This record gives sequence, structure tokens and C-alpha cells, in this order.
Amino acid sequence: MRNWKKLSKVLPSGLAANGKAHDSHKVSVDDRSGADGNGAGAGEVPLGYKSASFKEMLRYATSFDYFLLTLGVIAATINGIIPPLSTLIFRDLTDTLMSGHAHYIAGNLDVEDFTSRILTHCFHYFLVGSAIFASNFASFTCFFTLCERQVHRIRRKFFFAVLNQVWCVVREVGWIKRVGCRTPSGSTGTKWGL
Repeated sequence: MRNWKKLSKVLPSGLAANGKAHDSHKVSVDDRSGADGNGAGAGEVPLGYKSASFKEMLRYATSFDYFLLTLGVIAATINGIIPPLSTLIFRDLTDTLMSGHAHYIAGNLDVEDFTSRILTHCFHYFLVGSAIFASNFASFTCFFTLCERQVHRIRRKFFFAVLNQVWCVVREVGWIKRVGCRTPSGSTGTKWGL
């Protein structure tokens, strides 16, 4: 019982101190939408969960995790800055096409110059696309790696806290799966990149 206060923050609220499930937090299946937006509508008991702040989500972060976060934010910012550059390239490409059409109508079109200018704009489009791909890949890789590292650390702490409990000895085999060691790994990793 010495670690119950520590574990009560980690375990689902449906487990009692003796390890047996109790049903004081039952939720009605009739109205799941909730009047207050937290899933507590008419006839429901609020579950007592609150959203974690950004600082609370990264409480187990190391300096490498903060490096990944910084690199991911920089790559995501670059990924947001680059696409407007394609409009500038498109403007130059349109100007080249319009001037080429005017020179063609006048009969003095320099095909070599026109072709080199068009190929230059195509090469710029290729560079913009490559930069978008690289920055997008870097941001999602950094955020996903950061998230997986955090989830691994949280699961290890949860498992250690559960195994240090007195009531852990009296449980049947496989109970840890039913306790719920689920953490939001996929959702956090991809949403930070967006």
C-alpha cells in the first residue's frame, strides 16, 4: 500500500486498492455526447480525466527528445514556408510562356533561350518538391520518434509502478493486459507534424 498514491495517478480509475474492479465510475451508454463536452451528459458520472498539458506530456523527455522536438518544429516550419515559393516559380513560368508566345507571333522566337528558361523553371519546381519531401519526412520522423520514445518511457514507468504494488502478487496471469497499458502513440506523433 505504500505506493498506492503514486500508482493511483497511473492506473485506470476502475481499480480499487485491493486490485478488484469496482463500478463507481460507470458511464451510461444512452447519451455519450455529454452536455458539458467531456462525455458527462444526463445520467452519467464524469470520469475525472483531464487533458494533459504540453509540459506534462514531455515530463520524461531527455535532452535528445528536446533536440528531436526542436528539429521537428524547424522542419515543419520549413515545410510550411516552402510551398508559397511554388507560386513565384509559377509566375515566372507564366511570364516566360507569355513572352515566348508573343515572340512566336512576332516571328522572332529564340527556341534555345525559350527552352533553357522553361527547363530552369522546371528544375526549380523539382527543387521545391524535393525540399517539401525532405522537410516533411524530417518533421514526421522527428515527431514520431519523439512520441515513441515517450510512450516507451511511460510504459516502463507504468509497468514498474504496477509491479511494485502489494496487490500485484495476488492477481492471475495475464491481468496486466486487462489493466490497460494503452497510450496515445500514433495520434500524438502524427498530429504534431501537421
